[in-house]
Amino acid sequence: MTQTFEATPLTRFLHASRPDWTLAELLHVEAKLEKIGLASVPALLQSLIVPRWSINELLQLEGEKGFSQETWRAFRAQAEKPRPHPLQSRAPSMLHSAPEIRPLQSELPQQGFRVVEDLEVRERPSVDAPSLGSSLGGDTLLGVEETFDGWVKLADRPGWVPRERRDFRGVWRLLVADGLRMPVSRISTRKGPQSFAVLCKTGVQVFDAPCTESAALGRRMCGEWVVAESQTYHGWLRLAGAAGWVHCLREGGSTAPMLTCPVLEEEAWREKCATARSAMMCVMTRNSDVGNSVVVEAREALRRATAGDDAQQLHEAFMFARAAGLSGDEVVLAEARLDKLRDADEDGSTDAAERQRLGSCIQQALRNETELRRLKAECKAAGFHAEVVEANDALERLMYDVVTAELAQTEHVERVVTAMRSGRPEDIRVAVLAAKGAGVPKREIARVHALHCVDGAC
Repeated sequence: MTQTFEATPLTRFLHASRPDWTLAELLHVEAKLEKIGLASVPALLQSLIVPRWSINELLQLEGEKGFSQETWRAFRAQAEKPRPHPLQSRAPSMLHSAPEIRPLQSELPQQGFRVVEDLEVRERPSVDAPSLGSSLGGDTLLGVEETFDGWVKLADRPGWVPRERRDFRGVWRLLVADGLRMPVSRISTRKGPQSFAVLCKTGVQVFDAPCTESAALGRRMCGEWVVAESQTYHGWLRLAGAAGWVHCLREGGSTAPMLTCPVLEEEAWREKCATARSAMMCVMTRNSDVGNSVVVEAREALRRATAGDDAQQLHEAFMFARAAGLSGDEVVLAEARLDKLRDADEDGSTDAAERQRLGSCIQQALRNETELRRLKAECKAAGFHAEVVEANDALERLMYDVVTAELAQTEHVERVVTAMRSGRPEDIRVAVLAAKGAGVPKREIARVHALHCVDGAC
């Protein structure tokens, strides 16, 4: 009787990369990858896309043989291949008889686009890919997926088309659409898969298809990373290496993000800042009053949003303020408020009482270093980021005050030493009184008196 072997996504990826490997070889490779912490396709792709260490060196430390250059190239080639649509049936494999995928209740939603100018339809999301035809300006296209650098996968025909074209003269829009609802709506200049960090405290579920009715493949916990290669128009990310799908948009209209891509967020923020500052410099050279009014408007919008409870509105006001050049305490307070709103949006009211208690304890312990450090650790363990920042700020202020007081006391002690060496009683009296007023302990004053007092002067 033949035993059925149920392959993991990593085994499928390894087999697709090296179809000449036997089942025993595949299992051995998967086992030695697990030894160095690469137990999933996203983890393996992370090391291929953003190399930070040599996998072969790590394997050798574990007593395993490293990968050959041929295998390494095969991994990278497989990572760059377009993935089959998850709703299509899978081809039979030597690894296992895959269970038949249940029919889903709905297909991928389609997004309509209007073609602004003539463009080529490519076999893959790249300008170097073979052409499959063209679309003329004024045509209407339907898309079902999109890469982060703006390539749209067509729904009614094979191929990919770009949403925009960039050259030395600027950015040219090729497709126009209304109401795009994607995890990442801005088109990035970075090509290829992108890394996302999980923000949701309960983690995110990985599914076999972009539908919650599909089979669950696992879970990525808060702080872990996933590598995605494209997104749908109803909030799903397709993970690289056929590792599954993750849903990014919360139900119920919540604005708290479930995942974030720091690289893309930083890119978007820098572009907005550069555009806003260029516009402001242009305006201010012609009319300084108009430029100053933009700063005033940004400050007022930030003040109103900080006083409100809308996390999305505060995020937009915060970005506007940073782009306008604001960087003072009001921006720091707004960022802390944004963290609180996002945490509250995610947790609901379950942690509200605990947050309030910890915040009150922090305010009562502003002069107690030991208690502040204990509260900071408690907030960190509970996952209350805003309260951690508050406790840390209180600690920094307390330590600054302590260091400042110590420096002032040292200065007064030196003045007492100088006065006692001079032997003038009036100077000694004034210096001692000033030292006591600055908080210098009486024991320290007595020590200085014993060491430096001139006979007959004290």
